[in-house]
Amino acid sequence: MCKTTWALFRISLAKIPDPTQILMELHGRDLLEGKIVDHSDSSAQEDSYAVVEVEGLSHLVGVSSRLIKGILRE
Repeated sequence: MCKTTWALFRISLAKIPDPTQILMELHGRDLLEGKIVDHSDSSAQEDSYAVVEVEGLSHLVGVSSRLIKGILRE
């Protein structure tokens, strides 16, 4: 019988596949919640973007306004 060996490592240290690919496969369909802090200046609704602050992320996130799943609270 073969002994199974498991490894513990940070996603950021992976070389193959790219860490971004790993994150997309594991969490690409997860829903994030954040506070809308700004909108793009586009006059057409389908071309506008929301700027969202997500707790735990160090950068703001730009999301197409038409792809936002819903507004949770105001």
